[in-house]
Amino acid sequence: MAQAEWSEIVFQAAFQGVGAVVISGITFTQMIRTFGPVKSTMITALVPGLSALGAVVFLGEPLSWNLWMGLVLVTGGILFGVRQAVVKSSLSKT
Repeated sequence: MAQAEWSEIVFQAAFQGVGAVVISGITFTQMIRTFGPVKSTMITALVPGLSALGAVVFLGEPLSWNLWMGLVLVTGGILFGVRQAVVKSSLSKT
């Protein structure tokens, strides 16, 4: 950072900070409107696993046993949470 110009630092802070927050906030709100809160939560919970798989594919990260276990646990938690939400939702409708 000591070698970067201040204008470049300000641009990156605005682009990655403010720009990303605004874009992600708008898209997340639209996702909730379109898919509903349960499916939106499920989709956002997949982000760590998809990021890990993306790191393996695009960055050449090793695919170790603890990565697989993390993916299994996160996916299991997502399925458990969504299933519980669907059951509660169907019970409240009757």
